[in-house]
Amino acid sequence: MKKFLLILTGFILFNNVTGQVSNRINIFNKDSGITGFSIDDYDRFNPTENDFLIADSLAKIYIIQNSGKLTHDNSSIDNYNDYYKQVYGLINKNGDKIIFLNCFCSAENNDFWKNKTVSVKGGGKCYFSIKINLTEFKTFDFWINASE
Repeated sequence: MKKFLLILTGFILFNNVTGQVSNRINIFNKDSGITGFSIDDYDRFNPTENDFLIADSLAKIYIIQNSGKLTHDNSSIDNYNDYYKQVYGLINKNGDKIIFLNCFCSAENNDFWKNKTVSVKGGGKCYFSIKINLTEFKTFDFWINASE
């Protein structure tokens, strides 16, 4: 029942993110490189838009509930839908599909983020990443950058 409610919540949230999928989201294929993050323990897969929407919904719920406890200044990430998101598909040793979301608050009118992983030091809650296990509907490895 819990999984059903999470999926239902995801589809409800889908209506809120549909307009942003094309301009603030980039879904990378399995052959694209990921720099600045350790993914050596994973194989890769090509995520679909549906994979992203489910993962995004789960990530949003987690971040709304937990980000205030995990930021350096105890402030919450309350504008999650405004972030740019890079989406990568990973497969763990158990065969579970994992979505790795790399999120940042500004692309400054550049399209570099559509071709390369954004990886910076510092920046605080303007830069964070999170992994979502699509098989188990769980979030993990939520990481907010150090403050500026």
